[in-house]
Amino acid sequence: MKKSFLALASFAAIAVGCQVETMTDLPVVDESVVFKAVTESYAPATKTAMDGLDVVWSADDQVAVFQGNEYYDLFKVTSESVGDTEATFTLQEDRDASNNALPYNGAFYPVSKNMEAYDEDGTFVVWNFALPTTQKYVTGSFANGAFPMIAVSDDNMFEFKNVLGAMKLQLKGDRKVKSIAVTDNAGNPLAGSVRVSLAAGEDPEASFEVDMMYGTYETTVTLDCGEGVQLSETEATEFFIALPATDFENGFTVTLTDTEYNVVKFQSKANDNTYIERSAVLVMPELDVESLTQDVELKAVPSMNDVALDIKVNVEGADGFYGIFVNEPNWLSYKSYFEMGYVPFTQVLQGTMVNEMPACRYDLETSTISLTQLGLSEMYLEAGVLNDVAPNSKYYVLVVPAFADKDAAMNQGGGADDGLLSLDDEESSEAAGYTLADAIIYEVSTSGFVTGGTSTLTSTKEEGYTTSYVTIVPSTDVEYMYYKVYGADEDIPEDYLDNLNSYNNFYYDPSMELVYCEVGNDYNMLPGTSWKVAVVLVDGEGKASQHVISVDLKAIPYSESLDAMTISDYGYDETAGEMYAVITEWPDEADIYYAFNYQTEAYTGWELADAQADILDGAYSYTKVEEADINNGKISVSKAFVQNTRAAQRGFHVVAVKDGQVGTLHFALINIPAKSNN
Repeated sequence: MKKSFLALASFAAIAVGCQVETMTDLPVVDESVVFKAVTESYAPATKTAMDGLDVVWSADDQVAVFQGNEYYDLFKVTSESVGDTEATFTLQEDRDASNNALPYNGAFYPVSKNMEAYDEDGTFVVWNFALPTTQKYVTGSFANGAFPMIAVSDDNMFEFKNVLGAMKLQLKGDRKVKSIAVTDNAGNPLAGSVRVSLAAGEDPEASFEVDMMYGTYETTVTLDCGEGVQLSETEATEFFIALPATDFENGFTVTLTDTEYNVVKFQSKANDNTYIERSAVLVMPELDVESLTQDVELKAVPSMNDVALDIKVNVEGADGFYGIFVNEPNWLSYKSYFEMGYVPFTQVLQGTMVNEMPACRYDLETSTISLTQLGLSEMYLEAGVLNDVAPNSKYYVLVVPAFADKDAAMNQGGGADDGLLSLDDEESSEAAGYTLADAIIYEVSTSGFVTGGTSTLTSTKEEGYTTSYVTIVPSTDVEYMYYKVYGADEDIPEDYLDNLNSYNNFYYDPSMELVYCEVGNDYNMLPGTSWKVAVVLVDGEGKASQHVISVDLKAIPYSESLDAMTISDYGYDETAGEMYAVITEWPDEADIYYAFNYQTEAYTGWELADAQADILDGAYSYTKVEEADINNGKISVSKAFVQNTRAAQRGFHVVAVKDGQVGTLHFALINIPAKSNN
């Protein structure tokens, strides 16, 4: 069924209201139905691109339309509509409907592959949509998909509502900006998986689908400026960042990184006017970043396996600094400890080295250090111990300006030679002399990979019915290998470097001769199906190349003629304490395999194929009927069973195999009586 989608994007002086009425019958959607849409006014007006204060649709814009169903159909703007406020969308994908209907039509922009919708007492809810942690810089606007909208309708007219607000920074200076990060100082989430809801006559609400205690959200959103945006010393450059509604009750921190890897941090003051409102812009005053005095200056030059740090402390009276770093997973796990006021350089926050490893103290003269060395004593460095730093990964560097009087309040351990701090678990931050407020926290990242690698591989395959073992032999220049399994008809993304977080990965030691990749049950691979293993190889220079290995699983050699079998009797012999089964008919000259197990239903689908493959591969879980089990034309099988103290059930499964072919498993359920207490 082909459909078209007409979107009219215009801005009035006031926001367009959204009226929703629950319906018992939805209009029939067919080729003759045209959906229309009006976007909500915004100050300044914005959606995917700006043209003055008008909103225009951009190339490749897509809208998800939930046509009375929790699964969406995908629409895309036509090339003729690009740059206009009015747009026509054509159907790109008409997805199968689910069994759960919506009492209205819903729409959402942008499209996320796995998102779905449902109705909650008349409220349209879209879930499993992720607000990204990184947004791409676009001059005077947002990148495509950065500013979501939602709408519902009881007919073919949508009135979109904006989900987010925005911050506009106006910066002057003489440096070239590589990225700008905004962090909520109170630890409120700014990115992550959200649930967006819209009720009749109300504004949309976005709530994070996270466990707040363990920090599975992100409190920082980063604007990626690509190759860099040059600031002007005379005219402010505008940077727009889309953000969810938040109060910034403790203010926010902006971290600017230039293309020379210098980091500039500045904080807002918490006040009644510093907040993000839905469908509005928080416009910050113009700021000359060169005029800022930094308590700590940091320059972080990344490589693939390290970050060279140049740290300068400008705090009066400080005679050194303490420094550690935390990898991103540990930061997300332990940042609640920061919020509760624990000392920022205790062992639990570092999480990168051995037990009892606290922070190290550095003199101001020794400001240059690498991330792999940060927090390690001379004793460890002399022993060749380094922190493990992975490519294309984010880390948090904590720098605490050091003072002699605060040091006097701390329990010194290890002596002056190694400069380690040893803190008891029970010791409070006040007794230690330093608190979280003393810590200055920076985000740093190691370099990612680039395309253009020339690494090669050879591979061999051992293809079974449900599992394939792939042996990969990379060329000797390979230092990293990533792999992911795709369906035979599934497209492998061309931008594979942007998708490596979904790949299995490990460090590849060139001295290893082989790498084994098991492609099997984890992917529910059915016999007779075809798959692809995408392999990314990275050489010592960080250059990546992609390779694809085809995997074909053997099809189950099923024979319908082997299904003729009669189970005349089965059950549990209480006297003998055994289960039994009697088979009176079976295919001529066929081998019979059986099992008594906990499966209390007949096998179907994956389980049936797995059981058949088990028998064909050597009958690991099944027992073959021997000649001695056949008496007077009948097969009697039994298995000793230690009776449980309460009633149980066991499944009896039996199958015939002949000439390398297998039949369907026959099934019977055996009830085991509970053990008597007498």
